[in-house]
Amino acid sequence: MGDFNDVRDVSERMNSEFVVANAEAFNQFILSAGLVEYNMGGGNFMYISDNGKKLSKLDRFLVCLGFRERWPNAMVLALAREASDHRPIVLSTVQSDFGQIPFGFFNSWFEYSGFLEHVLQKCGEFNFLGPADLAVAIKLRYLKNNIKSWLKVEKENREGIYGGKKKRLELIENIAEERLLLEEECGGKLISEQQSAFLTGRNIMDGPLVLNEVLSWLRKNKREGMFFKVDINKAYDSVNWSFLDSVMAQMRFPSKWRSWVMATLYSARASVLVNGSPTREFDCSRGLRQGDP
Repeated sequence: MGDFNDVRDVSERMNSEFVVANAEAFNQFILSAGLVEYNMGGGNFMYISDNGKKLSKLDRFLVCLGFRERWPNAMVLALAREASDHRPIVLSTVQSDFGQIPFGFFNSWFEYSGFLEHVLQKCGEFNFLGPADLAVAIKLRYLKNNIKSWLKVEKENREGIYGGKKKRLELIENIAEERLLLEEECGGKLISEQQSAFLTGRNIMDGPLVLNEVLSWLRKNKREGMFFKVDINKAYDSVNWSFLDSVMAQMRFPSKWRSWVMATLYSARASVLVNGSPTREFDCSRGLRQGDP
């Protein structure tokens, strides 16, 4: 350890002259001597000039490979500058203990059926003979591990139920896509002649093109006309489900099909993130989500 009066890289100087040849010679000396350097915390520069403008990293710890292998987690810390123009540096081989890793707990877990009962059961089963402070630490760790295991099983069960319903819905969608339309469905009752999107052979840009042609024709022939511009921004977020069911009934969709569609809507649940933690889930009452049939 010491003031080597030179730097290894241009980043170790500020407002001061950097000589490439000197840096290369210093690095070659370190390499040939079989020395290594610990990363330093607390600051980037150890030396400051009298006027406070020139900064350099001149002080450092260089250790042999044997020392590094014995204390791989040692750290170097730069302390505050008091009376000298150099900051003192300290090499510590003592392991730093920052305590247990924090365990994130969400209030929404209380909504899971059986979660609270499981936690209370595990609290009652825990038994430890020893100091009270150690008992608390071990009990919290015991509860954390049991909660993680319980949540893992619960997640697998929920994904299994959800996966089965998802596969059934995909099967229904495939049947609906592959079946042939009835004659009355093709006659304008379900699909109007003016619909230009989501149909084979029609393009969503046909609407604006036709509108431009009509506008040009009215201007050219000096004819009067009326156009309605409807703002449908976020319209899907405010769809009334009862109205949607009524429309499907008037279009003579089978009751069973309507019940399937409405089931996907009524099963919608959402939660709000508050400071990074989700609140309790609540039921939705209107609107359509991406992926709804």
